[in-house]
Amino acid sequence: MSGSRLKRISDWTVRLGLPLAVLGTVIAVFLGEEMGIDHELNLVTPPHAARGEALPIRALVFGRLGAPEGPALERVPVEVTLRGPGGATIATTTLEPTAAGDVEGALAIPADAPDHVALRAVAVRDGHGLATATRWFDLSEPPAPSPLVGRAAYATQHLRLGPIERVDGLDAPSALDVRVVGGACVPEVSCEVLVHVGAPAAQVRFEPSDAVTLDEGPDEPTDGLASLRVTVHGPEAHPRLEARRDGALVASRDVTLPVALATPGLVVRERALDAPARPSLEVTVLGDRGGVIIDAYRDGRWLRTGAVALTDEPFEVPFAPLDAGLWRLQVRTDPFRGERAASRVVAIGLDPDDALARIAEIARAEGGAAAEVPDGPPPLRLAWAAETIEVGHRALPEPVRGVAQDRAALAERQRTLRIVAFVAMALGLLVVLAVFLRRGVDAAREASRVMQATGDPELDSPAHRRRVLLSSLAIVATVVLAFLAAGAMIVARARLLE
Repeated sequence: MSGSRLKRISDWTVRLGLPLAVLGTVIAVFLGEEMGIDHELNLVTPPHAARGEALPIRALVFGRLGAPEGPALERVPVEVTLRGPGGATIATTTLEPTAAGDVEGALAIPADAPDHVALRAVAVRDGHGLATATRWFDLSEPPAPSPLVGRAAYATQHLRLGPIERVDGLDAPSALDVRVVGGACVPEVSCEVLVHVGAPAAQVRFEPSDAVTLDEGPDEPTDGLASLRVTVHGPEAHPRLEARRDGALVASRDVTLPVALATPGLVVRERALDAPARPSLEVTVLGDRGGVIIDAYRDGRWLRTGAVALTDEPFEVPFAPLDAGLWRLQVRTDPFRGERAASRVVAIGLDPDDALARIAEIARAEGGAAAEVPDGPPPLRLAWAAETIEVGHRALPEPVRGVAQDRAALAERQRTLRIVAFVAMALGLLVVLAVFLRRGVDAAREASRVMQATGDPELDSPAHRRRVLLSSLAIVATVVLAFLAAGAMIVARARLLE
């Protein structure tokens, strides 16, 4: 290859290679600088999963993490993928935004899924991922029930019964026991109170007061279970329960009704169903709430979830029909926590006696006492027994926060860009060294030929040739130092060395 061609190649190498190397460095470091985490995905699922079941999933997508006013919920879909070892896709689904502000769905786990699987969720907008979260499951582990949490309330908001005061000379009922359906009343929402009236039969009612309004009560005397509907006004309610016979007061008792604040008012229209079904609910919420979330538990395990927009009409639970068994329905308005959930127990496909036996078994397992259920209509007996396990609620599992995973992935991408930047800088330096050094050597040779043509012995001396070579090396060194200084300034600007 001729010298002129080599020179042209070197010239074009300098003209193209060096700018490309500098451009690659600049792009790499500034792309790394512009990368940031502005969204977070919180993934809420049961802590355990089982093959052949649908895994309920809820997700919260937060945007504007760095905003002064704090992050805000964003209504975007979330794509969920169940992956096995090696990243093989096992199942997929898409969670959709709900009226409650989060996103929800369920993912069916195949019966032949491997023991170790990963649930990966990606919040998506316009086809681009905003945030991710991943949860790992060991399907070989036996599922465990969610822990029970007691209802948050002040001392004056728990059920308390005063002594029974009997009227002299009259036969008072042998019992005036009280239970509140669901465990508590919600202010300004109709509440069902059950009263066990002992023999002899009497008609029961609450004495009118400013704190409690009697909406509905029994018209006839009873010596079993009676249902009263009342409305509580304010955070405390201390009504007086009266038992009357033929219009005459025969006994009374002071009652402190349990009160739950910031909790939905919940009525299950049918608490016992003969076949797998979707129970119908009536929900009342004080204030402006767009929707409510319904979670369903069987044997303490969270197996269903759904959300509906609130209307004045009853609605069916927004998920697949419930299989046979005893289910707990928890209704909440808060997408973040379940402390203010209203709970009701429903029996699906169970004989009434079997349902009562199952409730007693659960009460004993939860550390309570399985009290005897008084006589009365089957729905009231079921509600009386269920109250013992409706006072608290099942705690929601802690969400998996994907922001730490996303930050780790971002750090890995930034490391890759950093390597690209340094490689580009190194290539640029090699180009500078090779080209400018060659030019310096060629210039020294050309100068030597000119010196020989002039006949000046000083110009052809070894000392003069060394000075020319040293001058070329000085130029190269100056260019290299300038390039290094520029690269260092760019890297420092991008904070990639922190």
